[in-house]
Amino acid sequence: MKIPISEVPQADELKKVIMTVEAVYYDNNTFKKIADYVGFTERQGRYYRLAAIILGFLENDNNNAILTFEGRTIVGLNSNDQMIFLRSVLRSNGLFQRILFEIRSRDEGISKSELLDLLLKIIDGAEETIRRRYNTIVSWLLDTELILQGLKRNSINEKSYTINHDLDDEDIETVFKKNEIEELDENTSREQPFDAAKVNIETKTPSLDTLIRRIEENEIEMNTESYFQRNNELWSIDKQSQLIESILIRFPLPAFFFDASDDNNWLVVDGLQRLSSIRNFCVNKSLRLQKLEFLPHLNGLGFEDLPGDLKRILKESQVVIYKIMPGTPVDVKFNIFKRINTGGLVLEPQEIRHALFQGIPADFIKKLANNEYFKLATDNKIPSDRMQDRDFVTRFLCFYLLGIEDYNSDLETYMSRAMSKLNDKSIDLIKIEKDFSKSMNLAFEIFGKTAFRKVIELNKRVPPINKALFDALSTQFAFLENESVTRLILFRKLMQTELIDELKSDREFYDSVSNSTGTKNNVLTRHYKIKQIIESILNNDVL
Repeated sequence: MKIPISEVPQADELKKVIMTVEAVYYDNNTFKKIADYVGFTERQGRYYRLAAIILGFLENDNNNAILTFEGRTIVGLNSNDQMIFLRSVLRSNGLFQRILFEIRSRDEGISKSELLDLLLKIIDGAEETIRRRYNTIVSWLLDTELILQGLKRNSINEKSYTINHDLDDEDIETVFKKNEIEELDENTSREQPFDAAKVNIETKTPSLDTLIRRIEENEIEMNTESYFQRNNELWSIDKQSQLIESILIRFPLPAFFFDASDDNNWLVVDGLQRLSSIRNFCVNKSLRLQKLEFLPHLNGLGFEDLPGDLKRILKESQVVIYKIMPGTPVDVKFNIFKRINTGGLVLEPQEIRHALFQGIPADFIKKLANNEYFKLATDNKIPSDRMQDRDFVTRFLCFYLLGIEDYNSDLETYMSRAMSKLNDKSIDLIKIEKDFSKSMNLAFEIFGKTAFRKVIELNKRVPPINKALFDALSTQFAFLENESVTRLILFRKLMQTELIDELKSDREFYDSVSNSTGTKNNVLTRHYKIKQIIESILNNDVL
């Protein structure tokens, strides 16, 4: 069966096909608007929009272009993952499948004339038109590196194309595993600036011996994995040795930052690897110096082996420390943590919250993140490393505990307030856990593996988990009574289709879970919309 010429693209620059999809993403959906966005003539705009339709990135609706799920997916990928995705799309396209199969079947590849003959055989169209579209086909295959170009054997100037076997084991699933959680532009901002008078940081210049004694007395919490999930043994022996050498030759050290809310147990905000090196040399005595640049005669020595004058230099060296003092407001402290931590792995916001709210809040968030219904509803796709799972749980808690009316477009502070509120003895943690379990179970019962995902079309590849949909659905489900839960499960299909229809037809709702999701307007929009959808199903007497 021949392939209709209408399914053969005429758009040589694959990069501009992606730009065409981006144009539609930004509401440029007519030929002219696409042409203006990309820098085409209007005629080129037609060709490139058709090419994007052939690849399945766009659909035509009354002469207006609409993004498909695949179109939204490719716009959200980085350039490397876009190329992997493009190769997958071409491999599954009927025309390119047949071409690649034919080239693969020829050990010596296929020449230009042979490839043209093949196209004339498998495409239903005028020869002149097919010859023009030959350039697009070859260009796409070369740009995606699915084929390689060389000279035909025993030929001086005739080109030959062969399969790039280096890509045979490429797996498109790796792209989707990396992008299992949809990256959103939270766009949060404080409506009120910080009160500078509340920034309570004390500066001290003690001797290094002061820090050594605190380490010996366990008055500095060196096991930061308990609150930051940051390993305190990342530096090599060489790098640790060079730090000790720097102290011995009186090089100034960068400042240390501590949260000194509990004076008997300082938390390390910045300087962990330096402190670990000092501990290993001066306290544990496990570090022996090596590969020193200025003091090579000390190579192989431990702390106890140093001459007395060098021990004294080390202990009496002055260091600069900054202490975040008790009484500093949590939101101010959160911002300080966020600005100054410079470790090898910069802290995620939830990691900072976890450090700030040790005890009941941190333990309870961890418990909910391990909830079996939460893992079921999210298909075990939210990783626990860097506390991403706890970040989702905290999003739920902030709107469950604090509501949406008082939200002020500062999501990070709102989430911190929710964790702080868990210390309130009037809070019923058992009820919260039950409501969270109920919400997660209901989400799975209704949506299955598509729960919290921005599904626009059924029977398509499942999109990533969407944080904004998660906070709206999880919160509204948690507030339902058991009778309402039973009714929603009974009419799960209607709930699925209603949500899809609203995402497709209500642009404001779609934007509220896609762009600037942390603004107050978008938070209110999605929560009210989900509540409206639920109530329309529960109050429909026809059901």
